[in-house]
Amino acid sequence: MINYKEKKANIVLDSKSWETSKTKSIIELTSQGKKSTLSDVEVYTINKTINSKLDELFAKLRQEDPNFVAIPPIVVVDGPDKNGVKIDITITHYPSDEILKVDYSNLDIDFTYKPVPKEFLDSSFDKIIAEYPILATADDAIVEGDVVTWSATRSLKNEIIGEDKEIRTKAEKTDQFSLNNEIIGHKVNEQFQATAPDGVTFFITILDIKRPVPTKLTDENIHLAMLPDVNSLNDFKEKIAKDTAKNNASNFLLRYYEIALDAIVSKNEISLNEQNIFHSTNNHIDAILSNVADPTHRQMLYEQVVHETGEGLKILKRARENSIASYHLVLIDNILGGNEKISVSGEDIEREIEYMDYSMFPKPENLDKEELFSILMHQKMALYLMKINNPSQYELVKADLGFDI
Repeated sequence: MINYKEKKANIVLDSKSWETSKTKSIIELTSQGKKSTLSDVEVYTINKTINSKLDELFAKLRQEDPNFVAIPPIVVVDGPDKNGVKIDITITHYPSDEILKVDYSNLDIDFTYKPVPKEFLDSSFDKIIAEYPILATADDAIVEGDVVTWSATRSLKNEIIGEDKEIRTKAEKTDQFSLNNEIIGHKVNEQFQATAPDGVTFFITILDIKRPVPTKLTDENIHLAMLPDVNSLNDFKEKIAKDTAKNNASNFLLRYYEIALDAIVSKNEISLNEQNIFHSTNNHIDAILSNVADPTHRQMLYEQVVHETGEGLKILKRARENSIASYHLVLIDNILGGNEKISVSGEDIEREIEYMDYSMFPKPENLDKEELFSILMHQKMALYLMKINNPSQYELVKADLGFDI
């Protein structure tokens, strides 16, 4: 059994202490030039109190056991009200001697890597070069799909708060506010302004408009594709093969990690803190119900969850399953990352961003660096698990992926 321990803290701010803490927060926020409502001050004060205590608790844990692994803490806030605020904090953690019991070798994983067939690559190449979207300069108004370069000055309450220089984006129609939508209909050298829901006004100048034009690629015009290190159709064919192989290996690794995670959980008897599962399950239920637009239907589902009947029981079961899966994921992620010193550097992230910018596969929408870090971390962990559990598969995957562990 892999056992956990708990580190708890109970914070009680009576009415007098609460008012004193809020006064200190007002002074801090004012010194930072921030105008805040009473609600802002209360949230700031509570968060500062929680973070201070968490720093203290984690410092104590590191002193006791530098190699512990923790699950995200549970924080329950009661108040504020006329009596002040009460905050309960629980950190579930696994000591290093318990972590060493976790065995992720000799896993029973039946999963075979399938490289991309050459016939598929040849067929894809012929289709791609037949109508490749070459970007050509456009003099008329921006339409959806155009690639636009623009600069802007950002203003809030008549004060300049920043500048954006030579930003390149794709014009897209959106239901919500987006500069990708706001630029549609404007021309080169045109200046206009757009105000976001948060009050920030963008004073935008359109610098350049490029429009995709389907073109049959040849050795003579391949330079118009503006792809790094691609100077001939043969170079392009090699790039398509390389990008396709990397994309295939990347997707495979993420699926492999899910299967390996289940295998690790099955092989090791891991004790779960039900308090964490209960808290996380409630959060999952809240998230599910918040997506139900009809208030009457939402209330009905809530009551079914409480009484564990009908559709509510299904929601409850799904939320609990998701909570347990999330718990295991965080735990195994931290154990593997710590034990095997698996990490993702800033250079890894920048290299992947540069690759995505010129890849034959579209960059995932709204992918930020934090999400990219998670993807790369899981790929490296999957590659490590494959190296020790499925070495023959590992050799195939690492060759297509383009990096090793």
